[in-house]
Amino acid sequence: MILPRIEAVLVEDDLETQVKVIDILARLGYDVEPFSDSLSARGHADGSNIPDLIVLDRNIPYAAGGADSSKIGDELLDYMWAKYPDSAFIVFTGKADIEGIHHALRERGNLTLEPGLSIARVQHFTKQETLKFRAAALKIAQHFARLNAVEVIGVTSDELESRILKRVAFHFQGESVTATKLEDGSTSDQVWKCRVVAGFAPVADIVVKVSRKSVPIGSFQAMLPASTLVARSLVTLTGLLHGRVVTVYSSAGEVTGSLHDEIALRPDRAAKFVGEVADGLKVIVEAHGHVERLQHLVTPYITWEDLEGRISALGLTPPSPSLPITSLTYAQHGDLHPGNILICGEQAIIIDLDSQTMGSGLVDPIALFWGAVFNKNSKIKNSPWPSEALCASFPQPKDKAGSQQLKESLQGCPHPEWVLAVWDWIGSRAASPREYWALTLAFAARQLKYSDIRDSALQRSRVDALIRRAVAALAN
Repeated sequence: MILPRIEAVLVEDDLETQVKVIDILARLGYDVEPFSDSLSARGHADGSNIPDLIVLDRNIPYAAGGADSSKIGDELLDYMWAKYPDSAFIVFTGKADIEGIHHALRERGNLTLEPGLSIARVQHFTKQETLKFRAAALKIAQHFARLNAVEVIGVTSDELESRILKRVAFHFQGESVTATKLEDGSTSDQVWKCRVVAGFAPVADIVVKVSRKSVPIGSFQAMLPASTLVARSLVTLTGLLHGRVVTVYSSAGEVTGSLHDEIALRPDRAAKFVGEVADGLKVIVEAHGHVERLQHLVTPYITWEDLEGRISALGLTPPSPSLPITSLTYAQHGDLHPGNILICGEQAIIIDLDSQTMGSGLVDPIALFWGAVFNKNSKIKNSPWPSEALCASFPQPKDKAGSQQLKESLQGCPHPEWVLAVWDWIGSRAASPREYWALTLAFAARQLKYSDIRDSALQRSRVDALIRRAVAALAN
């Protein structure tokens, strides 16, 4: 049997034992990176390379040449266990006692690798139990061997992407998966539409979203129990995926693209979808109007410390963090840029629920409005609209003169229907001018963390102008 290469970390200070364990694991298909002390292993954990299996001796020195201690081994297990939330662990030690076994195994949970295969996240063996150690490592290797048999069609040869797609296909008992990339998220994680096939028959048409954290339960999604706007989550996959969380959504038909595509190609149709989304989300009942402090209102987009620093870097005086702002609180998607609204036939489907939050009712419409301009996957980001001059004097909703200014700015704009549709949604949710400017300020300042914004003269000028405009408005 040809097994795929699997990444493993070994922490063992006895060189003879280290050589033996490396040999066992290498024969099973593991690439092993050995360490002899806790300090060097912690240095590995601070890097970006995420192992599939971590084998730890319990009695190790803190640094090279130091004295062995079971306490040091226990502390390293706790550190690595927290650092690598979906890696498998084996404590393989020569000195086992009840206290050590209890510490290794207590409340560590399980990893579900595939239907019918769940393993304890941390397993414990003595060095006299070599056969049991080998069997545990083999079970993980066999999991990868079964995944390796799945054929992936239509994507790059990236090893992690391939592993994720194989895992998804295997979950649906497929033999091949054809994946079409929709677009990256803001963190460069992937969204694919996938068809999983077994034999001659398709067994799943799905949307696959990769993230780095689990989708929260409740909030925005729970407030829409009967809505067809939100794609239904079929399954969440974790474990031996290099720290990624994979959410599989049902597909409500053939996915033809995202709202980014509609804005650029069919802005009138994009406007229609915005209206449908806005109407559909009306079932989320807002709280009564209340006064919120600026530093709390901006948190769905950016921390107050980061916001304050970015405003100061432009030579501006930040508004007071305790500035009172009238607001209405809703359950919010939290990252509703146009790439997170897929188009399935004549239906808009909202995906990527990682950032669900409770916040100002403007969190989602402002993200949709400015996300069409600033998101790295935007098809209109190089459009001359909005100009730097317009951003420097941008209007506010529910203001007759401001609305007229916005309409006049759309002469020559290739997507005016889209702009006006989202502007109407913003106006319907704005509780106060301060609320609008606070969220606009926070969203604009957040863009400065992205290199594509900082490296684009056009985008950077827009962001700077919006920040200045919002700071000036909040000072009045």
